[in-house]
Amino acid sequence: MGIGAFFRRLFRPGPIQVDYSGTADDRLKSLWRERHKLTGHAVDELTKELARRGIEMRSAEPEPKVEPSFDPAWRAILQKRVPFYDRLPPARRARFEQKLAQFVETKRFVPADGMTITDEVKVVIAATACRLMINLPILFLEPLQWVKVHPKAFRDSSGRTVCGIGCREFVEIAWRELLQGLKNPSDGFNPGYHEFAHVLDALDGLDGVPPCLSPLLYGYWVEVMNEEFVRAVRGQSWLSPYSATDKLELFAVATEMFFEMPKTMRTHHPDLFEILAAFYRQRPSGSR
Repeated sequence: MGIGAFFRRLFRPGPIQVDYSGTADDRLKSLWRERHKLTGHAVDELTKELARRGIEMRSAEPEPKVEPSFDPAWRAILQKRVPFYDRLPPARRARFEQKLAQFVETKRFVPADGMTITDEVKVVIAATACRLMINLPILFLEPLQWVKVHPKAFRDSSGRTVCGIGCREFVEIAWRELLQGLKNPSDGFNPGYHEFAHVLDALDGLDGVPPCLSPLLYGYWVEVMNEEFVRAVRGQSWLSPYSATDKLELFAVATEMFFEMPKTMRTHHPDLFEILAAFYRQRPSGSR
């Protein structure tokens, strides 16, 4: 879609002052600075277009903004609780730390059922989100407003006992189960990865298809996920049986397996592994 068509689709009449000189990227950046005058849908569309073009804009007004700083004391928490942290190469670790600091700074952490929110809680939860985000635009998590933390598995609105809930604007997570998932980083279970995959999916509507796929990858994604869902429903999948619930859960379960058991996934579900590697723009350690 050309930039002119994008703007025509985006705007409703209103007091939007956009600098139309310069490149298409310049115009998008100008519009981002006026985003408080846009509708919620228009902001979503703008966010996706910026991410598609690889443009990262800071969230605060006015620009420029000083990026949140990573507290060196957090490294001890990560080394104790997050096994993958020490395996990150230096450049990737620096990127991870910057995104983790931004997550901790911009998301609200809400205690539930007597839970106490500490730096450890914030850093560990942020780490599970940012592992998915290492090579993705941090804009993808901008709609997420808050994280509610329960001490252990809890009941959802239907009365089921769950380890987490994830959607576009919030996540709920069970702290005990999150630590269990991190303690054993190769058992295929991590409610943090699972719920933050739902957040990514929900950016453009919960449908099992994450945002900003290229046209080529989109077609391949739909084909592979349809085949994988049929396998899951028939009980022929190596993935957890929960993946047969629907395609939303298939994507979230597959994300857990991709980061926790990449070599096994690549062996049993090579096409699924490849589309996840293409979306997340990474191949977890141990996948070869």
